[in-house]
Amino acid sequence: MQKTIGSNGRKISKGNNSIKKDLLQWKLHHWVSDFLKVNVTLLILLFVLVLIGVQMQSICDRLPCHTPKTVEDEYTIKGLELNEKVGDKAPTISSAHLSRSMADAIIRTGGGVTKYSQYIRFAGDGRDPIASGTAFFGRDRRGVVNDYLHFNAKDDIYEYSVVFEKGLHSAIQNNKLTDFVNQPLSLLGDRVYIVDATVDTSNKKLTLKMVDTLLVDLLAEGQEKAYRIGSKVYEVKVLIIDNNNQVKFIVNGHETKNLRKGDVVILPDQTVIGVTEMLLNEAGEGADLVKFYVGSTMLEATDKYSDTDLSYDMRSHRASLHSAKVQYVGAVEGTTFTLSSMKFRAEASSKQGDIYIPVGGSLRQQMLEPDAMFPNNWDLVYNGFGIGDQTRRQGTVPLEFATTGGGYNLFFSNSQGVSYTIPFISAQNTFSYGDGKRLLHFTEAGSSTIYPITKNDIFIVTSQNNGRGTTNVLSYDGIDTATKRLFFRDWALGQKIVPYETTGVAGQEGKTMFNAGGHEYSVFISSAVGNSVAVDLNGDGILSGGEANIVLAGGGRLDINAISGSSAILQLIVPARLLRESRTDEATQITITKNDYSVDIDVPNQGDLQLTAVANKDMLLGQTKFGTLFQITRRKTTSGLFIDFPRKQALASVTIKVQNRLTQ
Repeated sequence: MQKTIGSNGRKISKGNNSIKKDLLQWKLHHWVSDFLKVNVTLLILLFVLVLIGVQMQSICDRLPCHTPKTVEDEYTIKGLELNEKVGDKAPTISSAHLSRSMADAIIRTGGGVTKYSQYIRFAGDGRDPIASGTAFFGRDRRGVVNDYLHFNAKDDIYEYSVVFEKGLHSAIQNNKLTDFVNQPLSLLGDRVYIVDATVDTSNKKLTLKMVDTLLVDLLAEGQEKAYRIGSKVYEVKVLIIDNNNQVKFIVNGHETKNLRKGDVVILPDQTVIGVTEMLLNEAGEGADLVKFYVGSTMLEATDKYSDTDLSYDMRSHRASLHSAKVQYVGAVEGTTFTLSSMKFRAEASSKQGDIYIPVGGSLRQQMLEPDAMFPNNWDLVYNGFGIGDQTRRQGTVPLEFATTGGGYNLFFSNSQGVSYTIPFISAQNTFSYGDGKRLLHFTEAGSSTIYPITKNDIFIVTSQNNGRGTTNVLSYDGIDTATKRLFFRDWALGQKIVPYETTGVAGQEGKTMFNAGGHEYSVFISSAVGNSVAVDLNGDGILSGGEANIVLAGGGRLDINAISGSSAILQLIVPARLLRESRTDEATQITITKNDYSVDIDVPNQGDLQLTAVANKDMLLGQTKFGTLFQITRRKTTSGLFIDFPRKQALASVTIKVQNRLTQ
């Protein structure tokens, strides 16, 4: 909250020491208060981290700490244009993209053997659309303007599906699908156990309970072992294995109840532990063994298996899930149930509604209910457009309209990497291109006997008005008729002295050619006082009123139009050949307007470019589909415009990251 001192309109004068003292004390008080708040928070956080580290170290000093092996598997969806959906670029992800984590697998139950395949879909059909996410530039829910992967609240983010080729079969015994229970599935690189399966044949509903595992191991009775997973250590001890095929554990100081094969229990610290197999030594030689797992999430999902509708009936062992949906497709034949497929969807849901994933951020970090992304070993990471924090960056070309007393200087780099800063437009004297004293010419004369460029004037020459052209900016510094020499100055490269020859044309002193950027340009000289000149500005060999655009490094060009009344219209043009998925040029309009004795600049919202105000700053930011970044800095009279122009189209990407645990 901002506070206003002297809000009654009274000015704080130099003599008003009391008010100044109060203001200083108020500032000092709040500065100290904020400093203490921040530092106390940091100290508490540091203390907690140190405490966790000491506890982990003490456990690992006492026991060997085993780190279950995982392998990172990832696939990057590339080439996202501004406002393009992930699903438009990558409708379906399969084993062809994540070969280690989504490979086809085999499951064997008492009901038979079947192969199964898995898919992540970011695009649905007309009946069941999947919005996926959009590469977006604008303001997030905190008011920060940047590029994000954006999901509208309640939109489906993705669909994860498992398809059983021949169907997963189980006998039905007292509404239980006993052949499903204690069966591991390899889902997205995670070993997932079905711990309970119930079918309600009257209402045609199936309920599955599944646990995704952090580790799977085999321990002997009395054996104790510590496992380090990320920032957490799990200390597991097999307390006893009795003759009734029951086992009791102590996990992180919590003693479990007696567990049998297939049982699972949730401990007070939300750790999930389950038993998959008991290996008893009935001969009394050697130790009894138990195969167990430690899991992160137990998911329970219910759906009507006789239709293809999705149900909001999912919960984790932590809470009900309001942003998760499930679909089972199956059938009952006699006393056998067959599951053909299962699908899971997660809706976009955050504390503020929409989800905005910043560059380097992940979907799971932003989800209000991260358990909806089952299993918990995968994530979506947004890599951005490579734009960063709206600063001059590698791979881009700056273009800047910098304010002067009553106009703008233009800074740009040409296709050869030569940088120019030139007087561009001014409201001093008259509203004109230049600085009010010298005109800036970009339109050539209608013929070789019309001489618009006078001494000290500035002119733009461009070899071609396309991405292959080269632009140079020169001024006409004068003439020596005795030695028949012209004097020009390249605003970046220095002076040019060019000899000329007479032509015999009435009213014409002579003609010549000069070289700029490796290209030749014709010049015709008037014999009148002052010896003004006509220059072939667009390099086509004739003077017929043609125009010279400013061609930028990277292939874009600035098309300058004549001033009309109190406004000048410019266009920043990106040729279609530089755009991956467009057959038309991208043209962005820039408007410069005269206001009394000054000028102001604006970039109206147009097409994909929507300029957004930055919170607490007099600044607007926006990005085009090509990736050109516009930054307007507002001032009372004359605003500034900075443009970051990419050398090639800026495209965003999203990476699916999987911690593959199947190597354990």
